[in-house]
Amino acid sequence: MVKTLKKKKVKTINSKSNLKSEPKLKYNNRTKKSLIVILIIALLILAAYLILRAVLIGGEATAGDIIIDGSRLCRDTDTGQDVYKRGTISYGFSVVGSTAGATKISTDSCVLILYPFPTFEFKLKEFYCLDEVAYSAIVSCPEGYKCSRGACVER
Repeated sequence: MVKTLKKKKVKTINSKSNLKSEPKLKYNNRTKKSLIVILIIALLILAAYLILRAVLIGGEATAGDIIIDGSRLCRDTDTGQDVYKRGTISYGFSVVGSTAGATKISTDSCVLILYPFPTFEFKLKEFYCLDEVAYSAIVSCPEGYKCSRGACVER
């Protein structure tokens, strides 16, 4: 006795005809204006953040205001607070009798200070060592000088 297999009809699905198309987003003038207002508000918030950050970090500083690292072994290439010469400090620690330790390097640079708004000024971020402890200070260049490449140079 031989069984015969019946062919089953397979229903094919046309994917294009059964899928609903996604509606296209249309932006009317009101929506566009709202997006522009949101973008402007976001930019103002960003600007306020940057200004506050500059004020908090970049206000007038005097020697020793910011201790970078309380560790020893600080060395300065421009021998202290010399605003007319770009210097680099290396600081860190070492373990006695071992090669273990860490050294960090910071170089004098010009930073943009956005204060008082909307004016701005480039000031010198001076790194220096005092009693083998690393410090940094944000200072204005003297009258007739401007900050350029980590040093105060004549205008």
